[in-house]
Amino acid sequence: MKGKFKIEVSRNLVIAIIVLIILTILLATINSIAKNRYTSIKIDDKREYVIIRYNNKKSNSFVPYINVRGTDAEKVNNEIKNITSSYLTSDTTDKNVTYRYNAYKNLVSVVLIFKDKINNQNTYLFKTYVLSLKDGHLLDNSEILKTFDTNYTYVNKKMDDIMHEKYEDELKNGIIYNCNFSECYLPMRGIKNYLDGANLYAENGKLIVYRAYNVYSKYKEEDYFTRDDFKFVIG
Repeated sequence: MKGKFKIEVSRNLVIAIIVLIILTILLATINSIAKNRYTSIKIDDKREYVIIRYNNKKSNSFVPYINVRGTDAEKVNNEIKNITSSYLTSDTTDKNVTYRYNAYKNLVSVVLIFKDKINNQNTYLFKTYVLSLKDGHLLDNSEILKTFDTNYTYVNKKMDDIMHEKYEDELKNGIIYNCNFSECYLPMRGIKNYLDGANLYAENGKLIVYRAYNVYSKYKEEDYFTRDDFKFVIG
């Protein structure tokens, strides 16, 4: 009886090991296929999805190149080259362009960050691009919103919530005072419509909006802000 029991246990153990090996092989194959599918869309398989195309050490400027095949990526790369050309000839950090990018699952996103100093005030502008790693397609705003199952109404509300938080924090820290949110704070920031100048971006599975606004006023609070304050995490 004991011998029979040992045989059954051994047989079940062997079966379990075989099943485990098969599952391991299947998972490795699936991961390899997925990796190769996204790698094959690269122009240069050995490099990242976004690489430095040009840089200017004097202005600390960096211009990206999207290492993705397809006509959309080619058009985007040409556009980036054209709209950043004047920043590459700048000899001061008061006028420069940099970028960030994020590759997550089937999307790669790039945000260009333009900095200009006008009347001794730093101003920023943003330009974003979101491409599919499945086919190199450039997503428009409606497609980006659909990807995250949301709409402009929700985006607008989230941006309003975030600006309210900034407003309350400035009041709490004595940075501003005697300033109503809708009648003083938003006009002071130059915001009439949150969606004006809103640039959609995807980062690690979350929807992001880059939106510049004025940080200078009679309160001299510009040092309170960083470039990350122009980054609205919608979720």
